[in-house]
Amino acid sequence: MMQLKYLKEEAVNKLIENIGENLHRYREGNFSDLLDNSDLLTLHGVMIDEDALSNIICSSDPSTDIQNSNIVFNSIHGLNPYLARDRRIWSYLTHTLGLGYSRTRWLIPEDDEDAINFILNHMFAIGNRGFMRMNALSRLWWTAYVASKGKYTTLDEGIATLLTKQDVRGMVIERPNISTNNHVLSSILNVLNDLYQNEDESPVERAMVRESMKKINFVGGAKLIQAMSEDEVSKIVSNSFKG
Repeated sequence: MMQLKYLKEEAVNKLIENIGENLHRYREGNFSDLLDNSDLLTLHGVMIDEDALSNIICSSDPSTDIQNSNIVFNSIHGLNPYLARDRRIWSYLTHTLGLGYSRTRWLIPEDDEDAINFILNHMFAIGNRGFMRMNALSRLWWTAYVASKGKYTTLDEGIATLLTKQDVRGMVIERPNISTNNHVLSSILNVLNDLYQNEDESPVERAMVRESMKKINFVGGAKLIQAMSEDEVSKIVSNSFKG
């Protein structure tokens, strides 16, 4: 393993400004002659296993997201939710180690104008939605990170639950008061898991889940929920789902 590197801010901005000029690199080339050590910084305390990451499945089939989320999550050691919102990390990975996967999973349109917007969405990370849903690699890490907080038999089982319930995945991951608090995440996933296990008897309404998430997010913003015990947070979450 080696320490994870990331791009300097000016290097990210330059790449964004020159997407059109670099379309050939995104489609079939690479950035090895464009990015050098002067464009990089080292993220101390975060390690990456390049051999493990090389096992990522290069396919456009969405079903590979389950295994690939696990691979990305377990290839990077020491990354936390705060750092995982740094676009410089994910922009570096999608332009280097993860370039082949990124352009295979997210097939670049033939039209150049469409391609520029597509690349901006999937090769970079613009805003909260960019980290959680759009960037080719960060979306995998975040899915696995959230799934790792629930009580599942395997991590793949938790990832599959989140990816199967796309709306729930977005409602959980895209709320900072929820996605950055381990107690909250764990409690929500455990409640949802119980609900889905009994869905044949009592269907899980999307509107109910959305309203519950809003309540939890409001409490997270209004109270020092970070300082609460796991039992206290669990009660808040359970009550939010009861209506």
